[in-house]
Amino acid sequence: MNSFTFNGKSSADFGLIIDSKEIYSSPKRDMSLVSVSGRNGDVIIDNNRYTNVTVSYTVGIKNINDNIKMLKAWLLTPGYFVLRDTYNPEYFRIACFNSSLDVTELLINVGKAVISFSCKPFMYSYEGQNAIAVTSDTVISNPEPFTSQPLLKVYGNGNVTFFINNNSYLIENVNSFVYVDCELMMAYKDTTLMNKNVKFTEFPILKVGDNAVALGNNCTSIEITPRWCTL
Repeated sequence: MNSFTFNGKSSADFGLIIDSKEIYSSPKRDMSLVSVSGRNGDVIIDNNRYTNVTVSYTVGIKNINDNIKMLKAWLLTPGYFVLRDTYNPEYFRIACFNSSLDVTELLINVGKAVISFSCKPFMYSYEGQNAIAVTSDTVISNPEPFTSQPLLKVYGNGNVTFFINNNSYLIENVNSFVYVDCELMMAYKDTTLMNKNVKFTEFPILKVGDNAVALGNNCTSIEITPRWCTL
């Protein structure tokens, strides 16, 4: 029997029976077309991002009276959480609940309802959540058809340099290690923000195919969580 998990809890815990899954919109490239006087054709302005996608499940419910209150409390928790399901077990999404509040009334009165989530555009592979230890120059291969924005744990002391695809990255005044979150464009250690120590303007990415990684001055190793992703 199919199920989905959201915010660490399974739909089965609330007596939900999944009838079907639908993706009502595909990720859309965020761009606009601008007309320029005297020029044939529109100019494309690309914001270099994709919009959210809606993922919906048609569900029924067992033991309505026992489960409906807990169902509301579960789904109405604000924020983005991990969403995964048995339809695509190798990947997960980052989602927030996006259904109307009458979903519980539909379950009670009709027996079925559609539960919808607004999801960030990419699906992330579980394989891409495994950290890769880099202790010498190496090549990391991205198996997905899209670039990824990895999480790096850079080890070293002082002014530390490392290289990805021949691009040099310098972080000053490192004490043992520093995290570099390329998706959030943030460097930190424990609860201390270290963006002021970062001496590069563009954060590293892992392109499709092979990526050369090298250790530079004062860099002893890097743990790379690649976050492989696809649409």
